[in-house]
Amino acid sequence: MRRNHRYGLIAITLIIAFCLTILPLPEWAVAYRPYWLMLVIIFWVLVLPEVFGVGISWCAGLLFDVLQGALLGQYALAMMLVAYLTYKLHYQLRAFPVWQQSIAVFLFISLAQLFVLWTNILIGQAVISYWQYGIGILVSALIWPIVYSLLHSYQLRYRIQ
Repeated sequence: MRRNHRYGLIAITLIIAFCLTILPLPEWAVAYRPYWLMLVIIFWVLVLPEVFGVGISWCAGLLFDVLQGALLGQYALAMMLVAYLTYKLHYQLRAFPVWQQSIAVFLFISLAQLFVLWTNILIGQAVISYWQYGIGILVSALIWPIVYSLLHSYQLRYRIQ
């Protein structure tokens, strides 16, 4: 029964992250949108690295590419990069307090967004202003303690290990 809860909760959190990502916002608030999917991927790789890994992140990234109308594989590689970095450092990250994990989240998402920006420049696609990338990354790092606490409470409630 726990296994069904595990996969169900992971699927629900991914669906919620996708919904929050495509939720329409006023023009002024678009730059402040956190990278919800990357935050959820970081959480699950950090907490359940044996279940949620690079492969699931790749699939979530491909779906994200389709939803955003981006170059196919662009966000998939970015999500995979975030998942890989989180997986390689998950023992160290678990030992850090949540506010220090926010710094790692900031760095991971920055690398992923730098990759996305780089691919946009390479294919000649119009790039949104650079500060819009940075403000979304900063907001993501600032809300990491809230996202972590919320998802961790559900993980404990359903005893998912």
